[in-house]
Amino acid sequence: MKFYTFVRLYGNDVLHRGWDDKKGGYFMEKVPFKPTLFLPTNKPTEHHTLDGKAVAPVQPGTMRECKDFIEQYSGVSGTQVYGFERWIYQYLSEEYPNDVEYDIDKIK
Repeated sequence: MKFYTFVRLYGNDVLHRGWDDKKGGYFMEKVPFKPTLFLPTNKPTEHHTLDGKAVAPVQPGTMRECKDFIEQYSGVSGTQVYGFERWIYQYLSEEYPNDVEYDIDKIK
């Protein structure tokens, strides 16, 4: 069983606390995180926008570098950067891809 009790952005890292049976119980860690953004592409991919356009994943780097990447492309006509800019939720969806089951007895 694995679940989180606290997650927060801290610079380019994610502070992550919770319970994991594989780690021996309670854990606290500082995790470097590189978000994924998406750019339009003419090649067929498994990723598409809500209106059906094909997009390819890119990882510009740290969270700060991703923010700079979005700002850099904001003034370029004909190009749009796709992806969820709330990095903490992107981290959680990668770390916990399925439903999270909590055990109330293991929460301090």
